[in-house]
Amino acid sequence: EEGRKKKKKKKKDNKRDNDSMTTQAPVSAGIVCTLRMPPPPSRENDGDGQLGDPSREIVDSFIRYHLSKGFQHIWLFFDDPNDHTFDQARSFPLCNVSAIRRKTTEEQEAAWKSSTLLSRLGGLETARREVTARQMLNAELAMKEAVDSKSTPEKQVEYLVHIDIDELFYTGENSVIPHFTWLRDQGIDHMTYANHEGVPEAESIRNYFTEVSLFRKNHLTLGIHPRTREAMSFWTKRTRHHQYLLFYDNGKSSVRVSANATPASVHGWFISPPRQTSSSSSSSLGATTTTTTTKPSPPPPPPRMATALADIRNLDMSRVVSLSEPCILHFPVCGWFWFKSKYHILGDFASEWTNPSSGGGGGGGVHAGAAS
Repeated sequence: EEGRKKKKKKKKDNKRDNDSMTTQAPVSAGIVCTLRMPPPPSRENDGDGQLGDPSREIVDSFIRYHLSKGFQHIWLFFDDPNDHTFDQARSFPLCNVSAIRRKTTEEQEAAWKSSTLLSRLGGLETARREVTARQMLNAELAMKEAVDSKSTPEKQVEYLVHIDIDELFYTGENSVIPHFTWLRDQGIDHMTYANHEGVPEAESIRNYFTEVSLFRKNHLTLGIHPRTREAMSFWTKRTRHHQYLLFYDNGKSSVRVSANATPASVHGWFISPPRQTSSSSSSSLGATTTTTTTKPSPPPPPPRMATALADIRNLDMSRVVSLSEPCILHFPVCGWFWFKSKYHILGDFASEWTNPSSGGGGGGGVHAGAAS
């Protein structure tokens, strides 16, 4: 009888040990986004009143969708200090959404000067002029808050995704948490997702998140087949520059939160390798002190970078993983109001970014032509 009890107790202890090895704290994830929303359309552009205030609806949909999918915190950096949708973001609990207005010139530039990115981006002049530079600086600020142990627990996420207000981090699953758990279990520090481009099927669109359902799939995820080329040519023949995707094709990324991670562009992050450490000890006996220095510890493994895109421009098949979802659904200029508003906000922009690494895969063509 005693032997049976001991055997039963040992079995329970083994089960408890196994459970403790396999059960970890849930993975948390956050989103950082820089946005500048257009004001409501004027009466002459919306004579029938059907559009109303689409910007507020977009901000609301963006937040609600990502929170419903399990993202723990969203950082929204408003590039216009007077953006009328700021209050819409502030209506959400502070534990879920940080809404940050762009400060006055003096305050903002003082904050930028403390950034490790500023010199690489080309200095203050570039930050004042180019929105991509400000996007990267804002992403760096969100990363610092996520790393900071003094931040509220909701901001201390494990993975951070950088996307725009016209994008969704899409998955058909109920939650993104299983995906980020898989990233952690696989030891993946940086994951690049395929982006697919929304195609408007109407001129007047109020909420592109709910009204656009047709997408051009990223060509880097398509197989090489005559029928594929034929299908792509249907789209390339429709533009003057024979583009398939009209904007970018190199995806957007998530990164494991770390003090070593900084934005490399609006599409990805740079992760500096952890420092190699060594240990030493000292002992004292009377008037004699002996110091012993051990050999340096083995170098830590390099960050693991993965991508869903087999891109021949930067092809490393060891990084490619088969992943159709999550993906980035991109809704660029979906509808005349959004097209006109986008380029009114951008103004007389340069044909190329001052910092080439901050741009995307489709800066010319339709995008450059829209400036004229």
